[in-house]
Amino acid sequence: LAALLEEFQEDYDFLAIPPATLKTMSYPQLLSLLCTRDALDDAGLLCSDFDREKAGVFVAATAGCDVAEAQCESFGTRRIFHRLRGLTEDGEKNDLEGLFQRYLEKFPDYALTPDSLPGRSTHLVAGRIAWAFDLHGPNITIDAACASSLAAIDCGVNSLRTGECDLVVSGGVDTWMTAD
Repeated sequence: LAALLEEFQEDYDFLAIPPATLKTMSYPQLLSLLCTRDALDDAGLLCSDFDREKAGVFVAATAGCDVAEAQCESFGTRRIFHRLRGLTEDGEKNDLEGLFQRYLEKFPDYALTPDSLPGRSTHLVAGRIAWAFDLHGPNITIDAACASSLAAIDCGVNSLRTGECDLVVSGGVDTWMTAD
């Protein structure tokens, strides 16, 4: 099952995530949280009591283009400026720092902050879902390339079969494709 989404605006207050972190979260994380909320609501579990110790999360997520680009740009830019700093004379270092600050002001999406890295890391999707919905069972993000969603669902089903979990949230999220 797949869907093509236009850019969306949603009320994220239910997540209780600090605004600085929320602002830097990638679409895969946001979509996962919204879909989980809707799935739990559809199942009548969003506001219900259930054994959260045996509720697991198995999600397929890969680093989509937007996330990977932002991470590479941020890390690469810092690395280049660090190398250039080593090549400058003492008086030039301030000029280089000023240039770096202007770069970050012009391209704020590429700034690396304590809030941005968790928000851009797709490997944290399952953990973010578990935290947001207070699910204490296993939470695993799976990246198996084209088989990721199938692997995540397989893990979820096996967790139910073995009795490790009584409830699982399972599926996949990716933002690589466009309607074009």
